[in-house]
Amino acid sequence: MGFSDIVSTIAIVLSTTAFLITYFRDRKLSEENRRFQGANAYLQRNAELLKIGALAETPSILEFYGLDLDEIKNAEISIEDIHFLVLSVYSMKAYCMAEGTRVSDYLKNSKRREIMFSLKKTQKVWKYAQHFFISTAEDINNYLRETYPEEYGNPD
Repeated sequence: MGFSDIVSTIAIVLSTTAFLITYFRDRKLSEENRRFQGANAYLQRNAELLKIGALAETPSILEFYGLDLDEIKNAEISIEDIHFLVLSVYSMKAYCMAEGTRVSDYLKNSKRREIMFSLKKTQKVWKYAQHFFISTAEDINNYLRETYPEEYGNPD
């Protein structure tokens, strides 16, 4: 094997390595881009609801989610509290989508969310806010039952 054969072999190896590195890097960037686009679309779909004050301006929106305004009032929960928790959970869900993390895994590793959901007020408001979510509500309810069984019990 001559010197030119060795140089040619090294060039092929380096070229192939460069190609594979570029391919996998672009593939990873493409996956991250898809996740960010999904999170953005999730927030855009819910943009009107997520506007600050939207629920307070039109509390009857809650009835479309199966909530009774009189029951909420009797529970001494404000529409603003429900709206805040809904916004907070939507943002958490979007973050998890962008990061490629399951909500249930994020909840187990987030000190901020642990503190938030350990509060009686959050648990009380969540009873109503959860009606805005499906799979996210299941993840959060499972987390609450596992983490705070005596305090939380079985959510409605």
